[in-house]
Amino acid sequence: MDLLEAIGRPIHVEEVRSSAGAMSLVRSRSGIPWHTDHHRARWILWHCLEQADEGGETLLVDGHAALRTLSAHHNMALRRVTLFEHSIFRGDALHHPMLTVDETGRPQLYFSLWLADEALAGVEREAFDAFCTSLEVLVPLRLRLSAGDVLVIDNTRMLHARTSIRGERVRHLRRYWLAP
Repeated sequence: MDLLEAIGRPIHVEEVRSSAGAMSLVRSRSGIPWHTDHHRARWILWHCLEQADEGGETLLVDGHAALRTLSAHHNMALRRVTLFEHSIFRGDALHHPMLTVDETGRPQLYFSLWLADEALAGVEREAFDAFCTSLEVLVPLRLRLSAGDVLVIDNTRMLHARTSIRGERVRHLRRYWLAP
């Protein structure tokens, strides 16, 4: 709890347990492609309570590094791309921009491949596809969390993914979304 308070204010806490029959992607045993979580979460803290027998590795890439591979034209186009947003909090909009810039000029990403509008076209589609391609060439950091491990990332910068989960044991993380 001291670590949480030092980082930010918890806005959402969720028990994430893998299950063979889970309908939601986060609770499934499937691998999960690159994404960020809800845009209101500045940081994500995962506390591993139990790790699966095999798989369940966390993958991380720097979204800012992906943006740096794109042209200025594509970076500007990404500011016009909106993605569907999960309705978690009261007042959540149906869409959120993929790329915004904070008051200091720092890029802030919100990204999930599966939340892109199928009607995305023109230079915005070109920029989105270029961003997705840039993710494929970045070398991810691979982490296999063990029971008791804690991992904290900047949700507006780092994209995360997960390898598929195999074996009998469930993977159980407690996930905290933190705001400043």
